[in-house]
Amino acid sequence: MAGDRRCGAARTTGGRPPGRLALGVGFFGIGGWVNSAAAASPPRVVVIGSGHNGLVAAAYLARAGLQVTVLERDTEIGGACRTSEIFPGVRGSTYSSTLWAFEPKIIDDLDLRRRGVRWSMIDPTIHSVGAGEAVVNWSDRQRTAKEIARISGADALRLGEFDAYWQRARALLRPFMLTDPPSPEGLAAHADMVGDRALWEELTTISLSEVCGRFFTDPRVHAAMATLSDFGFPWAAGTALLTAHGRAKASLGGAAVIEGGMGKLTTALAEAALHHGAAIRTAKCVDRILVDGSDGAGVWGVRLDDGSEIRCDVVISNADPKTTMSRLIDAADAPDGVLADVERLQTSVSTLTLHCLLDRPPSVNAILEPDRRPDRPGYITIASSLDQYGRAYAEACDGHVPQMPILHLETPTLYDPTAQGHGRHLMSIWVQYAPGAPRNGSWDQLRSATTSHLLDIVEQHLPGTLDTVLDSRLVTPADLENRLGLTEGNINHIDLVPTQLFSRRPLPGWGYRTPIPSLYLCGAGTHPGGSVSGASGHNAAATVLADVGGAPGRN
Repeated sequence: MAGDRRCGAARTTGGRPPGRLALGVGFFGIGGWVNSAAAASPPRVVVIGSGHNGLVAAAYLARAGLQVTVLERDTEIGGACRTSEIFPGVRGSTYSSTLWAFEPKIIDDLDLRRRGVRWSMIDPTIHSVGAGEAVVNWSDRQRTAKEIARISGADALRLGEFDAYWQRARALLRPFMLTDPPSPEGLAAHADMVGDRALWEELTTISLSEVCGRFFTDPRVHAAMATLSDFGFPWAAGTALLTAHGRAKASLGGAAVIEGGMGKLTTALAEAALHHGAAIRTAKCVDRILVDGSDGAGVWGVRLDDGSEIRCDVVISNADPKTTMSRLIDAADAPDGVLADVERLQTSVSTLTLHCLLDRPPSVNAILEPDRRPDRPGYITIASSLDQYGRAYAEACDGHVPQMPILHLETPTLYDPTAQGHGRHLMSIWVQYAPGAPRNGSWDQLRSATTSHLLDIVEQHLPGTLDTVLDSRLVTPADLENRLGLTEGNINHIDLVPTQLFSRRPLPGWGYRTPIPSLYLCGAGTHPGGSVSGASGHNAAATVLADVGGAPGRN
């Protein structure tokens, strides 16, 4: 993704061999106007950053006939969706790790299956709720009900009602994932139309904790059945809506592991963009978006860190809103008040990922009897209550590594044989939550102690795990900022909180357009947010096409 000035020297080498997508430095392909009958040149588009949303936008715009160039500051594409050798001989998803929200429409439109995108669903997931107890959450809800009954028979009887509630909530929001950001009034009108206005009003006013308490009595069941991935105050008003929003994004029926890692997705997206005529240039760091302020003319190009300039009619930034508006735009080119509004966006809470190289798969023997153990314990969550989410989030907001964070242990090597190395396994621990800027030292200073702290928590819940760890690597918010250009290491670009949803994301009235004419955003800082859905890139491309149509580019 594009970011600040921490860029390597820009280089350009040749083209790609026929039939092969080169992932090194230089040109990935040559863009061109696919409508040869057109007398005028097509609009010229520069996409800053080759994260999955940038590539989705590029592919759609190139398919529509625009002249598209993607500029990537790194020497390889993918942004947070990339596959690399995490440990010697073991490749895996370096940053984003599971697929659960990617839009089927994009998969079909861009022919991603034919381009090699395949995945395996993770079923079941396991929730360690403490004291040697766990709930196995199956797609087969009868099996899940039996699991809940081990803790609370009464709660098991309410599982069907709980699921039905969230299915209704999802149905209210799902139609708006591939549209312009809906306003609260528009969402209310839709709820009226489908006869569920009362549910809409409820979602906007109650907390996730209240919803769970309506159906379940045991806090361990709350922790096992609820999902609260990005905003950790489960008792706060509006968290029910945030949970419904997350369920609306869930498009695959559960979490999945991509064969070849998340980099396989962005490789396929790049192939689609190239097929339709886009150019992708790596090691090209955008230093400045160039703006002509006269008569509202808007952007006219970009300047690279080597001083060269590329003229264009449209700039689409896959970088986060703060990077785009505060670092890539000259302050004199920003309309009054815009920079202050952008800097007030909430970006303070991030996550950690601890990659572990294991000599064997993680064992669940301490928390599951033999007849309850799945063949592939590929996803284990450690959380004893919703209150644990709240405490961890509050500590992260205060600048501290949580004492008891929520841990999600993902072992993709159980589902993806391409990730294995000589019988060893990769376990990636996704940690909620972490401060973007710790109060008690830098992330480099905290790296070793944080790694030990996280492994100790895993060992408490899954005894014997430490004996299997051959090596580990912690990815911190500082790493995400330095390597990917994410402000404060925020994987959602801006926090995914109730006040930064729908038409208020990133700011009221923006959508995918910025106040600077012909400058657009397509990243996770726009509706519907992060989680590798591709929706932001799809929707931004639709906005650009609505604005420029087939109009010829400026000289």
